[in-house]
Amino acid sequence: MLPEHRLAALSLRQPPHQQTLTQEFDAWGPEAREFHLQLNKRPIKTGIHVRRLLNLAQLYGRTEVLAAIARALEVATYDAACVENLLLAERRRRQLPTPTLPTPKRRELIDDIELEPADPAFYDRFCDHTTEDPHGTT
Repeated sequence: MLPEHRLAALSLRQPPHQQTLTQEFDAWGPEAREFHLQLNKRPIKTGIHVRRLLNLAQLYGRTEVLAAIARALEVATYDAACVENLLLAERRRRQLPTPTLPTPKRRELIDDIELEPADPAFYDRFCDHTTEDPHGTT
């Protein structure tokens, strides 16, 4: 059975909300689909890991999460916690701070706002300490 067919068959057994999450994750590309297949082969709740990976993408950006997933596939470790640890290790290596999501006091005020996902790499350039500020400030 082809991996795409296996994922499609597995998604039919999921509740609709879970199907939406896994379809969104699988749409990230071949690394995400392979990681999802490997998660399904283990005696774990795949949905929890997929949801956690989607949340990591909101925080770190899809590009960084996919890079960490690719590294996790290389070392044959299939766990969202491992992916998060790889993300944190890479940010430490690059001497970048850990991003945080804003937590509003009144969530209902912003529920209807839809924004494009931010690319953390845009903000990372402000943390690069190798270039000197032309104004002499640090």
